[in-house]
Amino acid sequence: MSCKIGLITIGQAPRSDITQDIRAVLGDSVELVEAGALDFLGDSPVPEALLHKDAGKHAVTYVSRLRDGRVVEMTEKALIPLLWLSIERLRAEGVTILGLLCTGEYRALAKARDLIRPYPLIHNLVDAVLPEGHLGVIVPVESQVRLKQREWAAVNRCCTVEWASPYKQDSSGAQKSRLLEVARAMEDNGVELIVLDCLGFSMEMKEMIQQVVKCPVLLPRSVLAWTLRELCRQA
Repeated sequence: MSCKIGLITIGQAPRSDITQDIRAVLGDSVELVEAGALDFLGDSPVPEALLHKDAGKHAVTYVSRLRDGRVVEMTEKALIPLLWLSIERLRAEGVTILGLLCTGEYRALAKARDLIRPYPLIHNLVDAVLPEGHLGVIVPVESQVRLKQREWAAVNRCCTVEWASPYKQDSSGAQKSRLLEVARAMEDNGVELIVLDCLGFSMEMKEMIQQVVKCPVLLPRSVLAWTLRELCRQA
């Protein structure tokens, strides 16, 4: 299997925290090229126009990590033109397939040729596996809870959405404690499937959660990686 895959983050590349899990699925024969919507910033502050701050209660926002470890929350509307530039940049480098490292819907990118968006992959998979029942969704920031409650709503399926950051870590283990607390609460409430709704959640985090819940745990970066692997076989 030999192909060249372009990976696009809404923050800054490289995202070795994500690609290490993707590489484990793809193997060493696949070339990975990364680009970030905010690569142009370098170490400069993120412009206010991109940030979630004062974006309005109905603004669609997503979270990512910068090279220096800062976590930023940005509006989808402001990100779209920057993501298009990243797509064109990677195409100019001769990539065969593109993968978006974010679970946001990004309807404006739906017609981008050869771009694999995790959003339809994950949503269609959940609809197939759990068309009715009780779904649990863990998002990276509290501000996404209401948005994701709407996104995951289904006629015959109830949905519990909670937040736990995959990024903010400290010596006290607060990140791990929060994630396990949310997972245990979902288990107690009888959820039948848990979705870790952010590419920031790692395989290690999934395995940690799987130890405290009986239901399956769906990891978007794994779903994206295996999809890219299958497409590479045809490239």
